[in-house]
Amino acid sequence: MTYSQLGTTASVPSEQLYSRLATQADAEAIVSLINLAFAGENPFFRKQRTTLEQIRAYLQKGYFLLIEEEKQIIGLMYVELRENSRAYLGFLSIHPEKQKHGIGRQVHEAAEQFCRERGYRVAEGLIINLRTDLIDRNERFGYKVVEHVSAADKLPELIDHIDGPWHIVRIEKHL
Repeated sequence: MTYSQLGTTASVPSEQLYSRLATQADAEAIVSLINLAFAGENPFFRKQRTTLEQIRAYLQKGYFLLIEEEKQIIGLMYVELRENSRAYLGFLSIHPEKQKHGIGRQVHEAAEQFCRERGYRVAEGLIINLRTDLIDRNERFGYKVVEHVSAADKLPELIDHIDGPWHIVRIEKHL
């Protein structure tokens, strides 16, 4: 099912853990939140984490689950449904003023629920090895480190964005 077939303008039912799915109209706000969240937690980034062009492309192939408060996006996570019942989760971003309130866990759980509801059985993500805190947090959420890979292989768009030697840690969890 393509993104445009989902009717994404309506809010999701109240029992859901997220407010709604993003549309192309949200692209600029998504870029702003991601870059704001990543700047505060990733001092090794030399450039902003993403661009409007990149987010528009992600919106064509996947979904951004949004958490809103007073019609402002305060948290989000990207979900891409891939082959073999595998889903990629990424870009977990929480507004700096809203961090440490459980919103990250909430949107992460929402992403996993979103995948399970669509029949996906494995969630995977990519973490820069410099973020050992994220690796530890994801392990507490039930993820396992399955591979260390070159950044050029998994996230080539970040090669010129990060200071120092680094690589990618691939994690996964059976849902």
